[in-house]
Amino acid sequence: MTKPTAIKVAGLFHHRWNVPVIAALHAAKGGARLVVLAHTLDGNRDAVRDALDALIEADIVTRNPGYGHPLRPEYLLTARGRRVAPACVRFQRVAAHVDALGIAYMKWSAPALLAIRRGHSRFNAIQRALGAITPRSLTQGLRVLCDNQLVIRTVEDDFPPRSAYALSNGGTRMANATAQIDARLT
Repeated sequence: MTKPTAIKVAGLFHHRWNVPVIAALHAAKGGARLVVLAHTLDGNRDAVRDALDALIEADIVTRNPGYGHPLRPEYLLTARGRRVAPACVRFQRVAAHVDALGIAYMKWSAPALLAIRRGHSRFNAIQRALGAITPRSLTQGLRVLCDNQLVIRTVEDDFPPRSAYALSNGGTRMANATAQIDARLT
């Protein structure tokens, strides 16, 4: 059995604010200050700062070396960030269109959709594709995705009964948008 391709995007969705911050910096055309980002995203300043720190560590965002003037942005996208940003903007649009903004940024939602898109239809296969996820977290994540009609769960009449997971139309659109982010995270 071949080892599944790692889902790079799982690290990006670790912090709830990572993708929205990247999209907001892209929209700001050149960068933004923490206060402006937190206000624009209607997010907690500390949570947005934690996301920025994670994005700096991932070489997606950098602090502005010329920061100091009140009108200069405090944070800028790196070259890697500029490559990923359009896909993050598209992801937000798709999530809003399929009415999934409430769950789109949950830690394992987008990575699980991508794992299913890549052909992992069984629980254990999805868990292996995601790597660090616990069985409890995956169970909860799949339940939320099913409840929001992004994933369809089918119980196969076998002994013992087995579940298979497939993407709905909305789930397919979200998984495709996630795949674009994943592809640009080189």
